[in-house]
Amino acid sequence: MIATSERVRGSGPDADLLIWHVPVGAVVEDFQAIACSDEEGLAVPSGQRDVPLRLDATGESWCLRCLATVPRSRAEGSIRADRVGHRKPAPEGA
Repeated sequence: MIATSERVRGSGPDADLLIWHVPVGAVVEDFQAIACSDEEGLAVPSGQRDVPLRLDATGESWCLRCLATVPRSRAEGSIRADRVGHRKPAPEGA
């Protein structure tokens, strides 16, 4: 799913979190609107990336409010696509 990130500073050296948001529209004057808020957004966003719904990296999380705005069919499609990308190859002769 297309997303843009927000870095939330933690109290320790490895405590930073990367929160993924669903972007809305284009970046305007270094401001990216996000799906979870009509008023807030990200200043100088990191750019948009294709991010799996099932994150496996430590310190990364989806914004649950953003995900709640995504139609279920779109989210399910992203999960299916993510699973396809992580399939193990079939054994030879199968």
